[in-house]
Amino acid sequence: MFRSISKRVSIVTRVMLAGSLSLALFAAAMVFFIRNDLGRTVYAQTALRVGYANSVLHDLLKADGPPRLEGRSLRFGAWLANGDNSVVDHLRALTGADATIFMVVDGKPIRVATTILKLDGSGRNVGTELLGPARDAIDAGLGFSGISPVAGRDFVNRYDPIHDASGRTVGILYTGIPLTAMERAVSDAMGAVLVVTALALGACLAMLYVTMVPLRRALRNAVVIANGLAKGEVDQRSETISDGELGQMTDAFEDMIAYQQRMATIADALAAGDFTLEVVPASPRDRFGNAFANMSEKLKGLVGQLESSAMTDSLTQLGNRRAFDARMRTELSRAARRGGIVWLALVDVDNFKGVNDENGHQHGDLVLAELGGVLRRVRAEDSAYRLGGDEFALIMTDCSRDEVSAVLERLRESAQNELFGTTISVGFAGSTGVLDAEALIRQADAALYVCKLRGRNVVVNFDAARQFGDIPQQMNVAAVNRLIAEREVTIAFQPIWDLARGDILGFEALARPDMKSGLSGPQEAFDIAAKIRRTHDLDRVCRSAAIRAAVDLPGDALLFLNVAPESLVRGDLDPRLVSEELAAAAFPIDRVVLEITERYAGPSAPVIDAALELQRAGFRVALDDTGAGNAGLEYLSRMRFDFIKIDGSIVAKAADDVAARGVVTAIVSLAKTTGAYVIAEGIEDRRMLDAVRPIDGAQGYFLGRPGSIDAPSTAGARDLSREGTLVSRTSR
Repeated sequence: MFRSISKRVSIVTRVMLAGSLSLALFAAAMVFFIRNDLGRTVYAQTALRVGYANSVLHDLLKADGPPRLEGRSLRFGAWLANGDNSVVDHLRALTGADATIFMVVDGKPIRVATTILKLDGSGRNVGTELLGPARDAIDAGLGFSGISPVAGRDFVNRYDPIHDASGRTVGILYTGIPLTAMERAVSDAMGAVLVVTALALGACLAMLYVTMVPLRRALRNAVVIANGLAKGEVDQRSETISDGELGQMTDAFEDMIAYQQRMATIADALAAGDFTLEVVPASPRDRFGNAFANMSEKLKGLVGQLESSAMTDSLTQLGNRRAFDARMRTELSRAARRGGIVWLALVDVDNFKGVNDENGHQHGDLVLAELGGVLRRVRAEDSAYRLGGDEFALIMTDCSRDEVSAVLERLRESAQNELFGTTISVGFAGSTGVLDAEALIRQADAALYVCKLRGRNVVVNFDAARQFGDIPQQMNVAAVNRLIAEREVTIAFQPIWDLARGDILGFEALARPDMKSGLSGPQEAFDIAAKIRRTHDLDRVCRSAAIRAAVDLPGDALLFLNVAPESLVRGDLDPRLVSEELAAAAFPIDRVVLEITERYAGPSAPVIDAALELQRAGFRVALDDTGAGNAGLEYLSRMRFDFIKIDGSIVAKAADDVAARGVVTAIVSLAKTTGAYVIAEGIEDRRMLDAVRPIDGAQGYFLGRPGSIDAPSTAGARDLSREGTLVSRTSR
């Protein structure tokens, strides 16, 4: 119980109570000892007074010779033992002590003279006999000193025998002082002692309180800080106390808070990826600081590795697109300050799609890895990068055009000898008069395009190609930029038929550049957009135009939209933004099918991740051009497509080629296991349609040419409808 109560009382209160009790006990002990010592002292002084009075009495009585008995009286020279003018009264007057004379009558000591009154106050206490220890001492011929009761009161007294001339005991002399006087003296002294003790106790308690106030404040401050630190609240301050050890304690808490704040600042910096703050442990035993220092060093190394990994292509160990963009900015900025030239060379693997198709992706990756090794053999001041797929880049500085040409020719020859029979094409341009990275890239890309026109496996300089008119009209970059800026595209819709229902499943939106653009068609537009790295912009323009035109589609028809894989890789196809665009056109998201081509030669992982995100957002996804390359199996193994569209080239061969029909059969079987809907593209006649059955749906000129939504059926579709196979939506 005491422990429970003690826990509920603050330590300061407990110290005050303990101190007060200790002081009170000490004061009581002191009073007790003082009282005893004072009593002994007063007794000793009283005994001295009694002895003095006894001595004076003896001197008075012996002045006229030894005492003698005269009848019933005892005479001391001129003094009588009794009577009004008694010697005892004289003695009291002289010393203040009481005195008594006993006369021995018939062997009994009888009081014959005394200053002591009877207990009832009726007169002097005479005529009584001496009894007790004093009588025994006198009978033995001795004196007696001590405390004895006389007339009902205690006296400090002394008894001495009186002898006559013959030595016979004829009387007893008594001197004494009542204890009441001694007690009164002790009480008066103890009153003073108690007052002084109370004042001292009060002063001690006041000093204890004054001492405990800063201690209480310091303890409260310590508790608040400790509770805050236990909750992770490091942004606090300790109350300043400049009182000896308490001040040292608050200084220690200030140091603790400062240490915690420093550690929190370091932790925040580490969490934000800032490793510039130096972590210095407070001491060799600072486990917290040592742990942070070790963690900081390890994180620096890890972040360095991650940064290096983020800037490095894993296949070729060259810098990636991020590293390329950063280096281009740095070198162009340096060239602008110093007046130098930055040379950019773009490298493509010739016919890389054919390499993949004929030998598989593993061989294609081996070719790319070997090319990375070739490109690393450049000057120390130059740098090589893989931009994506089979496209590489070299940034070269502090050299002339001829030096660049010589280096690139050596690289081309090395590639021809080391890439298992595969060759490369190189187009390069210099930054003279050009301080914009995109412009320099477009120039090098244009030179690379000329390489392909010249038969590949060559090195072409942009300035030389332009001088001899080798850059064709097809590379009309301005036309594509204007098409994107002014949205100069129209949309045609090609019907897709559901063969089981004999009805239209949906329409594929096909973009057409405006005839005023000077472009021959959508393929040229997208080719140029790819070269100037604006495929995603052109893709967005075509998609928006298709959504706006889709408002006239029949209520249950699906809208098939082609999506450029580059848009998915860049993260440019934001599901939220496309959903908002569809909502603005009042077109339901569940009626939209996004087509992703298998022909893309770039990395598949980001394409698949983006496609899965689109499916989660509510879009349906189709794999387009299935069977045209080797990427389809990878796509199909990693995600479930809603639709699979068989490439028209496979469909065209299926009527006469057993292998092509096997591919169709394999695709249909795979689709059944995944629950995908299979559509055959490029159906141009009845024979092609019969060759790919059984399939779910089909599209092509035989079933409907691209055009307006109002007249989707064709002669082929009407011929089939007469057989009961198809029923045109417009004929119902």
